[in-house]
Amino acid sequence: MVKEIKKVDLGARILASESEEYQTGSWRKEIPVVKDKEEMNKHVEIALYCPEAAIVYVGGKYSHIDYKFCKGCGICANYLKKVIEMKRV
Repeated sequence: MVKEIKKVDLGARILASESEEYQTGSWRKEIPVVKDKEEMNKHVEIALYCPEAAIVYVGGKYSHIDYKFCKGCGICANYLKKVIEMKRV
């Protein structure tokens, strides 16, 4: 069963159990951009630091950043400065 994705206004509060239903990516002012995909494959642990689980690895390899849920907090870019940079949207 596929759930309907809902948009949330800035400052809204949602329960963790409902988070997959809401696209929170529109809140950000910056997005993380991966500069080196090969280097990202060496740092699978970065997905654990993302509070929204927006960094996607498939089969142990970096796939993409899910911008529907990425809030642009910059934790990933701070952890991997040479691999990820924040860009204004």
